[in-house]
Amino acid sequence: MMVAIITVNIGGKERSLKFGTNSTARYCEVRGCTLDQYLKDMSFTNMRGDEIRDLIYSGVWAYDTTKEIKIDYSRFDVGDWIDEADQKEVNKIFQSLTDSNKQLTDVKTGDSKEVKKK
Repeated sequence: MMVAIITVNIGGKERSLKFGTNSTARYCEVRGCTLDQYLKDMSFTNMRGDEIRDLIYSGVWAYDTTKEIKIDYSRFDVGDWIDEADQKEVNKIFQSLTDSNKQLTDVKTGDSKEVKKK
């Protein structure tokens, strides 16, 4: 499972997003999808706006829930944040996710290894 934490300026303030098990579970709950569908969505090809919104929402939700920060926003608020955000901030989120996907862990040994892209 990938893990990435990033802080960006979105929704009028600095917010942290955590991508990992909890954000994946939240994304699947919100979208009503399976882990297989989530993994397909994470290929970042032909993503729809609602998928991007729900991915970012799930990351903010996971970080805030873990840190016991009050969740006072909805998926639709996050959509508005994205609309108003500097595109560079949104790009940082996806770069963080892309970078985190380059690391794999062997489930038997726990050793990490760098994945070489073809």
